[in-house]
Amino acid sequence: MGSIQSALMNAANSLDAFSQVMDVTENNVTNASTPGYAEQTQTLDPLSFDAAEGAMGGVRAGQVSSARSQYAEQTVRRAQTSLGQSTQDVTSLQGVQSVFDISDASGLAGDLNTLFSNFSAWAQTPTSATASQAVITSAGDVVQDFQQTYQALTNVQADTGTQLQTTVADINQLTAQLAALDSQAAHASGPDAGLDAQIHST
Repeated sequence: MGSIQSALMNAANSLDAFSQVMDVTENNVTNASTPGYAEQTQTLDPLSFDAAEGAMGGVRAGQVSSARSQYAEQTVRRAQTSLGQSTQDVTSLQGVQSVFDISDASGLAGDLNTLFSNFSAWAQTPTSATASQAVITSAGDVVQDFQQTYQALTNVQADTGTQLQTTVADINQLTAQLAALDSQAAHASGPDAGLDAQIHST
């Protein structure tokens, strides 16, 4: 009678274990396209077999293991951080670059070259009213360029500040989402693959 009861218990344990395997497999299929999801595997632990002692062997459900690599996750996070910083640098520096003409053909650099040329011409003919007026005119252009450049750089600074404020607001929002997800995970009855995916995706 004992052996029949042990056999029935063994069968029940095995059915429960394979039921959990099916649950994990179903979860993998359901969340296959979920951002941040990592495939999970239900491990099966063997039970001892000793007929003399009434141990009929079989299997039972063990821990659910995840294919997620913490090393890979950390590498991705570092890469995303570096990409974000580089993207912001490019955005800010493009604004600065647009203020200056690297060809020296126009803008502040071009007018400075014109001023120096006019000074050189005036030095050759110090009594020339035309040369003197050219220096005064080009000096006025340089002053105006400095003012325009200052205003343009101030605008770039303001734009960068606005972008940083937006980024900080996004970070605060994501932090609040993570806190809520962590709270759900702490009160969950067991491992929740979908919730784990949301946490890592966030």
